[in-house]
Amino acid sequence: MKIHCLTQTPPPELANALAAFEQEFRYPLGPADSFSISHGEDYTRFFRSMGEARVYLAELNGVIIGALASINRHVRMADGTSLPAVYLCDAKVVEKHRSKMVLGRLVMAARDQILASGNKAAFSVVMHGSIPTDQHTGRLGIPKFDELGKLAILRFDTRATLHDISLTDQCNELCHRPYGGDPDLTSEITSQTLSVDGASGILLDTRRGKRLWKNDGTELASLHLTALHFTSASALFHLIQTAIAKSSELGYPGLFTALPASHPMVHPLLDASGGTATLAGASVYGTALPEGHWMINTSEI
Repeated sequence: MKIHCLTQTPPPELANALAAFEQEFRYPLGPADSFSISHGEDYTRFFRSMGEARVYLAELNGVIIGALASINRHVRMADGTSLPAVYLCDAKVVEKHRSKMVLGRLVMAARDQILASGNKAAFSVVMHGSIPTDQHTGRLGIPKFDELGKLAILRFDTRATLHDISLTDQCNELCHRPYGGDPDLTSEITSQTLSVDGASGILLDTRRGKRLWKNDGTELASLHLTALHFTSASALFHLIQTAIAKSSELGYPGLFTALPASHPMVHPLLDASGGTATLAGASVYGTALPEGHWMINTSEI
């Protein structure tokens, strides 16, 4: 088994092997559907959009059997302080090789680079239903990753509108959140800042670096409402209404955004969608970082 480390566009032979590798994986989409992911010919573009990135690949006889990305980022804490941290993501191994220490080899390759950089803090985001990060850490010189928080990932159907609902203004946005990079590197549209009274966010897509494909071969084309800031529940509600309308105007049938799973607006937003929105769960794991409410952009998961 050979471990590759990519920092730029892969050569054609690896790009072809990566395309075949990605077809091995499907992810849940609501209760009865699923999707696959394609990062395209430039597999590393998506990761480079978030910061200095390295993508580790496990190759066996010309076939890619595992992958892991490591990205240097910063995390701004709820108290306003910030520190450098490594984002470990896209960890996956084809099913028939999952008991052969492939992921261990990839993690150790990333570990060596992280230790050389001097970074002590690291985090990952794992969709519920996948293997939790804490099962892969705490051995081989790799610090234990503990669960730091849970996320609610919402996808709105932009062909529908949110119904007005009664809201309480007890709505706190104080969260730990990663930041940095160049999101426009992976967005097909030029990112757009949306603002309403008391709330703002950035609207973009990931289609130049990451596309989602449904079972029937159609693209799950969506925009992402990222970098959320809001002062009240009503301000957040009106911002999402505005983002849904703008996404529809731009021809995108879906809009993703995420909130901490315990946020009081998660279920009111689902109710306001009249059953047209879907909800998926994820957990943030990490080391040398605090527990609490985390805000992760869906365009970076």
